[in-house]
Amino acid sequence: MKKLNYIILGIIVSILIALYVLFPSAPNNLYIKYFGSKITIDKKDNTSKDVEPVQPNDSPKETDDKEGFEPGPDTPSPTPIEDEKDTIMIEGKLILTDPASLTVLVNKERNLPENYTPNNLVIGDFTKINYVLKQQIDKNRVRIEVLPYLEQLFAKAKADGITIYVSSAYRSYNTQKSIFAWNQSVYGAEKANTISAHAGQSEHQTGLAIDFTSKSVNFDLVERFEQTPEGIWLANNAYKYGFILRYPKNKSNITGYVYEPWHFRFVGQELASEIHKNDLTLEEYFKENSAIAEP
Repeated sequence: MKKLNYIILGIIVSILIALYVLFPSAPNNLYIKYFGSKITIDKKDNTSKDVEPVQPNDSPKETDDKEGFEPGPDTPSPTPIEDEKDTIMIEGKLILTDPASLTVLVNKERNLPENYTPNNLVIGDFTKINYVLKQQIDKNRVRIEVLPYLEQLFAKAKADGITIYVSSAYRSYNTQKSIFAWNQSVYGAEKANTISAHAGQSEHQTGLAIDFTSKSVNFDLVERFEQTPEGIWLANNAYKYGFILRYPKNKSNITGYVYEPWHFRFVGQELASEIHKNDLTLEEYFKENSAIAEP
């Protein structure tokens, strides 16, 4: 049977090559799938080329499921930025070259690659972490490095009589694009730019950011969360588990966003303690420590 398959395959290939010779207007190349193999017919040299086998159950690989950023053949050549150690300029935007760093600085000037998705996203144990919507697995995921600290934070909060919930964690580039478009349609471009991020400028895409909420604010993301026992507890304790309040009050001129008492970002315990102790934003910390150049 296997021999018969190869004979049939040879006949098909021969017919295709003959058609390519007889009809100059045919496409330059094409491929067919036959018995689990992908065959490419190249008009330029009239030969068949074996390509890697295609398994029946293979699912397409999405282009944004890559760790880090590798410019493809159609990507414009990057322009180095003087003194910038972790970005390249592509089509007028500063693109981060190490988006997987746990201390990556993402903001309106420093963009994540469109095709960046952390390759180690996980969801926590429902018995250890409270989620507003358990069934929305995708938005509840965080980087695997974050999970043990998040579980410790929830354990301590529970021990202190505080019940908090994860409203949202990871968010893809395309999801963020839809969210910003909705905000823009409702509030206008100017306000939308202060209450939500453009796609590529959201920390949620890193898998390191978490929006917390509580029953006391009807599970919403609102400024009065700061006055609740849950909001107060997080403001005073989150840094002990590696999380910083990313968009503090009265620092919109630095962060570019309104005060968000619900939005916390994992940076590790040592850096979080330093930022909390000195009442800094992530931008201020890096500027003071000359870890990156100003955009």
